[in-house]
Amino acid sequence: MKKYPFKISSLENLIADYFDKYLLQNPATVPDTESLAAYLGITREELNELESGKNTSRAVKNAKTRIAAAKKQLAYRGKIPAAVLAFDLRNDHGYRDKPEDMNCSTLILRGLAEEWSE
Repeated sequence: MKKYPFKISSLENLIADYFDKYLLQNPATVPDTESLAAYLGITREELNELESGKNTSRAVKNAKTRIAAAKKQLAYRGKIPAAVLAFDLRNDHGYRDKPEDMNCSTLILRGLAEEWSE
């Protein structure tokens, strides 16, 4: 069994502390998987291993969902570039681009997206 700098039984509480304490005390920090891993004292790869673990999967998946939601909100408000969000969602959250060979129409929306994000 792999050793981590914390007890597996405390993982959910540590993740809660990351969101509820650490991020609030460090408002310049954008929530992301690397920041969470660093907070836990592990590598990104180890966090991904925990995501596959029998007893840790749900906690890590929930944390990654919260991270993705926060980053989407930042992108919607223009605080991070959409390209950065797209890369992050593919790289850390399992999102995929639609295959190019799909038979679908292109929909172009014109409007006041900037006003919607305020």
